[in-house]
Order: sequence, then structure tokens, then C-alpha cells
Amino acid sequence: TDFFYLSKSSVDWNCILIEIEKPQSKYFKDDASTNFHPDFHTALEQINRWRAWFSNEPNRNGFVNGTISLLRGPGHWMWQNPCYIKYVLVHGRRTEFEGNEIRRRLISGQERDDFHILSYDSLVESLHSKGELYMARRKNEHIEVLSERFISEGLLSSIDPSYLKITDELRKSALDHKESWHEYSLLGRCLALENALPKIGSLRVRADAPIAEG
Repeated sequence: TDFFYLSKSSVDWNCILIEIEKPQSKYFKDDASTNFHPDFHTALEQINRWRAWFSNEPNRNGFVNGTISLLRGPGHWMWQNPCYIKYVLVHGRRTEFEGNEIRRRLISGQERDDFHILSYDSLVESLHSKGELYMARRKNEHIEVLSERFISEGLLSSIDPSYLKITDELRKSALDHKESWHEYSLLGRCLALENALPKIGSLRVRADAPIAEG
């Protein structure tokens, strides 16, 4: 997968796997065709491979209770909430099907309740208004947060600090924004991040290090 993100509600977790193809990838063979291009077939096949992999119960359990377990917070009251695997394909440009109802239906016909297809146009629309996210990677038994600017408390205060590593820049930025902290510990005696931040490990990132690992 190219990207993965985890969202939560009070009743469940949604594990979203995202496959990003090239903006120039084609949906259809030519301007007049309603036959899918090999580019699109290949992208759909990748989604089906993921689906087949997750249909194997040991694989699914290993991912949910192993790979992303730190993000779900073992011991947290939401740990037992069900996890749903979902898929997103980002592929091509809207101009290939815009104004053509047949083509639009052929593409949407490939979608499922757990699978959505987006064009690059949809991906970047209103990008300026979308919230900023932390960039992180799982490395061995730790989650390394590579971002240098404090965005919010969520990630830093909800995960066991012994499993986290952050850059010195992010630590300083978090302290500089202490007036914006508002999440309290379960006992309500202190701010959650006030207790967690000193326990979070330090991360040294080389200038030539990759932003993310596959």
C-alpha cells in the first residue's frame, strides 16, 4: 500500500488502505471507448490482492492486533471496538468521465461499501482547507513521528509514551503550544500531554533519511 490511515469513533475503528496511481493513468482505452484501460485493470487487481490478503484471518489479526496495535492503544477502553478494513484508489483525471454518464457509472460500478475510487482532482480539491496530519512510521516496536511541528495532542497523548519517539523540534514545538493543550488524563488530575511528553523517546532523523518506509 502507498498510504494507510486509521480513524476512530466511539464504536469502531476504520483502517483505510490507499493506493495512489499516476495522474496520467487511464480509466479507458481511448477517447471513444467504454472498455477499461490496462492501467485501471492493474489498479483494481491490486485492491483485490489486498482484499484477498485480509480475507485470511491470521493475516487480518496480525495486522489489527500486531502492526497497528500501538495506534489503537492496548489497554485503552476502545481497544475492543471492531476494526473495519477499507480501501481507496486514487487514479487518473476526472476529464475522462466528466459529462459522460455511461463512463461514470462503469467506474462507480467497481466500488463497494468498503472501496471507493477517487480521481486526482477529487484528492486535491479544497486541499487548503484540510487539516494537517502528523507523518509517522512504524519501526520495530516504536512509532517514530517525523513531523517537526506540533499539530494536536491526539497522537502524542493517546499512545503509550514508551512506544513513541519524536524529534527534538516537535518536542519544543509542543511545549511552545502548551496553552492549546486541553485533553486531561483519565483521572483528570493533569493534562494528558503534561504527563506523557517527558516519557516519549527522542528521535534523531538524518537529513538524507526517507520520510516514510514501505
